[in-house]
Amino acid sequence: MSRQIAISKLNFASREIMMESVIDSWGEDDPIVKMCIDGTFDENQSLAIWSYLVQTANVGELFLDVGSYSGLFSLLGAKLNSMPQFVMFEASRVTYGRAIRNLVLNSIEQHICAANFAVWSEETIVDLPHRYGIYSMCPGESAEFDPSQADHVERSLAIPLDILLRIDRDLPGSLGSKALGVKAFSRIVAIKIDVEGVEEKVLSGAIQILRNQRPIIICEILDDITKDKITETLTNFSYLVRKIADERNFLLLPLERVEQFDREFTKWCNEQFHGKYMSAERFITMTV
Repeated sequence: MSRQIAISKLNFASREIMMESVIDSWGEDDPIVKMCIDGTFDENQSLAIWSYLVQTANVGELFLDVGSYSGLFSLLGAKLNSMPQFVMFEASRVTYGRAIRNLVLNSIEQHICAANFAVWSEETIVDLPHRYGIYSMCPGESAEFDPSQADHVERSLAIPLDILLRIDRDLPGSLGSKALGVKAFSRIVAIKIDVEGVEEKVLSGAIQILRNQRPIIICEILDDITKDKITETLTNFSYLVRKIADERNFLLLPLERVEQFDREFTKWCNEQFHGKYMSAERFITMTV
């Protein structure tokens, strides 16, 4: 089979984004795009929550996409509302490169700061074991994967989210870019976390954010031990931990925002969706 480069159109909440993927003899390299095309995308409720929060956001507010992969949440967010800022964190260099291509493809790079960092409990270097070749994207891979079973190990600079609260604004790498870095913000509205088993590390590096910013958090949790630990931690910060139906994700809500969120999100969904969330189609397919 010849290799194909595909550009797919994804539609959600009445907004259209385009995403690139490579289709080879073994399959499609971006499973998110493939699931959208096949009608099996399994994070519709999480994406709806994110979309609601984005559409109701104001100028100067900030959204953090931790473990962005190829950028779906950030891409859609910037298409829904150009007023807030978005930061997408992706540690894998190959996957980060695809996310950058998707930003440019959608002409929204002015609204998103793309950061090639791992997010951790402290500033450090982390090893990212990759099962496949050096040109492969890394769906489902974790810093906890056994390096002896890996094809190679990538070293990545890791930072805590609380670094964004620095008064001196001396932020590392692209976060401190004069053109496209993180600008002064009024509050952090929401955080999406998808880091394949190291969610505790991310939250441990966001203590000041949890205490003072009170964001709504969409967090993938893969096992009961991690769920119990995160529930204990977040309960101490007066958060409600709620399973999102039919997903691996959990919704972490500040207790003072639960009633308003439930009321307004339900109303927004009833107005926005009519039995269908995600739709997708191939826009361009090129054989190379």
